[in-house]
Amino acid sequence: MQTGPAGAGLSINATLLLALRKSSVRAAQPGVLIACMKKKEGRVNHECQCDAAVKMSVVRRASFESLAFFKTSLLSLLLSYRLTFMEVLTKLIPAPFTRPPDFNVFEDSNYHYIPTGWVGILYLVLFGITTFTHTVQTFYFRMWWLLPTVVLAGLGELVGWSGRYWSSLNDGTLDKPYIMQVVSTIIAPTPFLAAYFILLGKLITILGPQYSRLTTKRYTRIFLTADIVALVVQALGGGSGDSNDPTQVKIASNIALGGIAFQLCFLLLFIFLAIEYFIRLKYNRPFIRKNTATPAPDTQTMNVTPYTSSGQSSEPFTEKYEQVYLQEKTKKLLYGMAFSLTCLVIRGTYRVFELAYGWNGRINSTQWYFVVFDATMVFFAMLAMNFLHPGFLLNV
Repeated sequence: MQTGPAGAGLSINATLLLALRKSSVRAAQPGVLIACMKKKEGRVNHECQCDAAVKMSVVRRASFESLAFFKTSLLSLLLSYRLTFMEVLTKLIPAPFTRPPDFNVFEDSNYHYIPTGWVGILYLVLFGITTFTHTVQTFYFRMWWLLPTVVLAGLGELVGWSGRYWSSLNDGTLDKPYIMQVVSTIIAPTPFLAAYFILLGKLITILGPQYSRLTTKRYTRIFLTADIVALVVQALGGGSGDSNDPTQVKIASNIALGGIAFQLCFLLLFIFLAIEYFIRLKYNRPFIRKNTATPAPDTQTMNVTPYTSSGQSSEPFTEKYEQVYLQEKTKKLLYGMAFSLTCLVIRGTYRVFELAYGWNGRINSTQWYFVVFDATMVFFAMLAMNFLHPGFLLNV
């Protein structure tokens, strides 16, 4: 060991270094404590995050298990009903028709021809559009009397053409679709005619009943009763037309012919009375009924030649009536009525000739006759009322 001044210097330097090291350790202790605290807090936060993640994973697993259970239950439920649904569907939709080798169209098909499928689809679409439009117009204008008349006629045509399309899938050999289309297409225009009977009564009430040969109540009673009778007779004849007995087929044809001819006669009578009414309205020639005075709301004294209910003129006298002039809307409504009734007369005439020749006749055995003179005429009549609707043109 050095005992001189040099040894003393070394001991002093070692003492200073030891003191500096201790002071540095003390100075560094607060930072160390803060770092340790932060480390502990991070460890705690990490543990909390781990717990939350575990809980979320448990919730997700439970939800996935519940969803999987629901899917499995729903799938099993659907599969349990699938067989039942397929059985019902198989019963409703027949198997594809296989034409036998000795198939004769005229003898084996109820129509004596094979109904064209795309024609059936076309008229299903056309009648569906016009019927839906009539339904909307009925509710929009609140003309509820159009539901059992025009809308019902459209639904009847849809049923009939559904039967014809069904027949196209089996070459017209099945009896059910054939009877369905025969009955429906025969009676469907009947309630449509009732709408015009009601409409003429409303026009007579508005324009003046003094020009009408019949009162509005008699119009309703006579023509609606005739319409119902024609409806029943046509339904009986059409429903009895499918039979293997030629005598029964002939009787059914005559019944349906009588119903359609009866309806056509009353339709022509109705048109005659309507034309007479508007001619008298135009020339101010009212009917003068005994003990019945029907003054117009706004009147002026005019010298007219009165006519009795029998159509014979009596002595001139002075009566208070004002000349009635039709508005443009009313004229458009009358044009629509005239067009629709003309179409229905053409259709009725075709049906009379069709049944006069019999179910096995040439007219009934030709498809385009039916399409043009029956389906197209009824569709045009309904379409004309869509555009020239009483809700737009009738001032009530």
